[in-house]
Amino acid sequence: VLKADANIIITSKDVIEDRVNFKGKLFADILYLAKGDKSIHSISNQTNINDFVEVKGAKEGMNSTIDIVVSNIDYSLINDRKVNVSTMADVAAKVSEKIELEAVSEIEDFSKEQQKFYTITTNAIVNENKDRFSVNEQVILPLSKPPIDEVLSVECNIANPEIIAGDDSIKVKGDVLVSMLYTDSEGGLPEIYEFDLPFDGSFESDNTTPYMNTNGTFYVDSVHYNIEPNSDDENR
Repeated sequence: VLKADANIIITSKDVIEDRVNFKGKLFADILYLAKGDKSIHSISNQTNINDFVEVKGAKEGMNSTIDIVVSNIDYSLINDRKVNVSTMADVAAKVSEKIELEAVSEIEDFSKEQQKFYTITTNAIVNENKDRFSVNEQVILPLSKPPIDEVLSVECNIANPEIIAGDDSIKVKGDVLVSMLYTDSEGGLPEIYEFDLPFDGSFESDNTTPYMNTNGTFYVDSVHYNIEPNSDDENR
């Protein structure tokens, strides 16, 4: 085994008494040297996860956010065709709740010179949305790179994410940073080709207006690719 990588995405979460339950997907990628011919190959696997984080004071109905990062990945060979992969992740959960409080808005029979004024800043969650869309693009390998024999791995990360509120709509945009590892037909060392894929999309969001505060999480759910030859019959 030459390399092992893992990534976790959260697909759902739920707050109950003193804990936040969450579900997600663990994506594992292994790059390995084949026995015998010593050629380089890769394998990907997806596993569902179902776990929880203890959060003292959490109550049902609260809002929650979860940040999860893979901190360590280890592997061991079981036999020539099986690999045991162990992954550790750091998980941080936060909860918040709506509260009601009384605020004095006016005092009669006192001049303003005898009063002190304070501002209470309030926020309200207008809408919560979840959507998915595809980023499809044809990428041509430059002539400075050798043609593709086999794609070993494709890693994708989100950069420069933006969420913009509009009239009953949300617009999102950003870039997908792609790193492709592949072998060429000449049997040389593996090649890396990196490129960016800009994306944008929008979806309906009731009661949303421009200039509202927004926040959200972007993640790559799955990656699909196919190799095609060019006019010179080279896989580019």
